Amino acid sequence: MHYIGCQKKLERIFHCTEEEAKKIGIDLSLDNEFLFSKGCFQLDCSWPLFQTFGEICLKGKEDTTLVLQNGKRMRSLFTPFQEVQIFDVNADVIFQNVVLTANELTEIRFFNREEALRWATTVVDRTQIQMIIMDELEKGYVESIDRYNVKGILEPGDHVVVDRILYTHHGIYIGHNMLIHYSGEGGTIGEVAEIPLDEFVKNDEFWVYKHENPFPREKIVQRAKSRLHENLYNMTFNNCEHFCHWCVTGYSWSNQIYVGSFLGPAGVIIGKVVNEGDYPRYTLSDL
Repeated sequence: MHYIGCQKKLERIFHCTEEEAKKIGIDLSLDNEFLFSKGCFQLDCSWPLFQTFGEICLKGKEDTTLVLQNGKRMRSLFTPFQEVQIFDVNADVIFQNVVLTANELTEIRFFNREEALRWATTVVDRTQIQMIIMDELEKGYVESIDRYNVKGILEPGDHVVVDRILYTHHGIYIGHNMLIHYSGEGGTIGEVAEIPLDEFVKNDEFWVYKHENPFPREKIVQRAKSRLHENLYNMTFNNCEHFCHWCVTGYSWSNQIYVGSFLGPAGVIIGKVVNEGDYPRYTLSDL
């Protein structure tokens, strides 16, 4: 992996000959363009060229991944109680034909939607990067460039339930179209992991389970993240539903298992009905 943006490295990479640069997969032959190929490159968010250069285009050739890092840290605009890495986009900075990810949760902030659309050929890792339109924020709301618009439906800290026909699956929504859940479903062994909304919901209906006296939303998300990578799944004592109730209330609980312990398989179905409640239901097509 090559590091792009460190001042010492700048002298070696951008003041070297074109032939020397090509050896590490960077083509410097075009004015104001940097062509990366066949590799993974760490990109410093504080790179002076992002602020002082004219138009700069970072293009990928073949399999190219750029990893954003060393950005300034600020409170998130999309999830206000969370601190994230920031990459403020200069209007003249464009990424093309690359996979863009980051070494930690990062917000890329565009001045307007037109700027964001110039990155149309960039594949963005949504597990690490959230893209925000700043001029829409000034109108009183944040419209994130997520695949699914969950405004008014999901908020960080929500206990989300999805209908799997014979049982329900549960997760904690943490923002950025992402949830944390116990990945074991239907009795299979899994670990606590982050998962994109579309992979969690699939083609099924979902809803938000309402709790009495829940923790503050920030604390719910923190509790969910505190158990990431835990690998102690147990369908009876520590399943996805136990996990979500614990995150929201502090009590490990499963309606499906509790009722099922008295009534057997029929009780699991009744427990599922309890989970359904009288909540509005949604599918991905509603977003």
